[in-house]
Amino acid sequence: MSYQELPNTASVLRLADSSFIPADPKNQDYAEYLEWRAKGNIPAAYVEPPETTEQLEAKKLEALEIIDKASTRAIRELVLDQAGILNLTGPERAAAADRLKKENDKATAIRSR
Repeated sequence: MSYQELPNTASVLRLADSSFIPADPKNQDYAEYLEWRAKGNIPAAYVEPPETTEQLEAKKLEALEIIDKASTRAIRELVLDQAGILNLTGPERAAAADRLKKENDKATAIRSR
């Protein structure tokens, strides 16, 4: 029999049948686990499960949303400057254009993943 301790829980995973065993001394399975440990056995190291496609997609969309907001601001500054509503200095205009390029490059890199 082998087990795996789970982080941030009071449970143990019995690997033979993937049963979650609560850390309750009255629980027969947990008592067996404690006996197994008392014999010098060590539980398997916890391995974080890989992220699901849905989790990866959610992270990607979150990152793109942040980038899109930054890009939108830079676009607005440049458009308002062109319309004469804002009077950006040369360095401010260059900074806005640079921010827009950097954000678009980030978005392109994320979208291609």
